[in-house]
Amino acid sequence: MARKRALVPPSIESAAAQALLPRLGEKKLEPEKKSMPELMAEGQKLAGKMNAATDALNDALAAAEEQFNTLNLGVPVWVNLETDVDDEFPDVWERALGYCKHDGQWGFYMSWGHVQDPHPSITPLRQSSRRVRQLAAKSLQPLMEKLIAQANRSLKDLVDDVDDVLHFVDMARSARGEGGGE
Repeated sequence: MARKRALVPPSIESAAAQALLPRLGEKKLEPEKKSMPELMAEGQKLAGKMNAATDALNDALAAAEEQFNTLNLGVPVWVNLETDVDDEFPDVWERALGYCKHDGQWGFYMSWGHVQDPHPSITPLRQSSRRVRQLAAKSLQPLMEKLIAQANRSLKDLVDDVDDVLHFVDMARSARGEGGGE
C-alpha cells in the first residue's frame, strides 16, 4: 500500500489527493460533518468577527480619505480596479476607484459602467460592497501616485496659463500705449 500512496505527488492539494485515492485502492477520507447548531454557532462567531473587521476597514478607509483631503490638491484621478469582459457580447465593463469631487464633496468614489458609457454610475466608496472596498484598499498607493503625477502636470499647465494671461495683458497694454509690453 505504501507504494501506491507514493504515486500521489506531495504537491497535489489534499482535496485533489483525496479524489485520487479511491482510484489507487485507498479509502477516501471524509471530512467530519458538523451539526446545524454547531454551524450556526460558528456562523454567529464569524459574523461578529467579520463585522468588526469591516468596521475597521471602514475606519481605515475614512482615515485614508482624510489624508487625501488634507493635501487639498483639487485634482481628480481614477485607477481601474477590475474589468469584466462578456464572452458572448462585445461588452466591456470597468470598475474604478477615484478621488474626485462629486456632488460638491471631495472623496473616494467608485465608478462602474460600460467602457463606452460617458456617464458611468458613481457611488461613494463607503456605500460600496465590502468586496469592492477591499479592492479599493489595495489600490490606495497607486491612486496616490497617480494623484501626485496629475497634480505635477496640472501645476505645470497652471503656470503656463498664468504666463499666457500675463503675456496677453502685456500685449493689450502695449496696444493701448500703456507701456510694459514688448
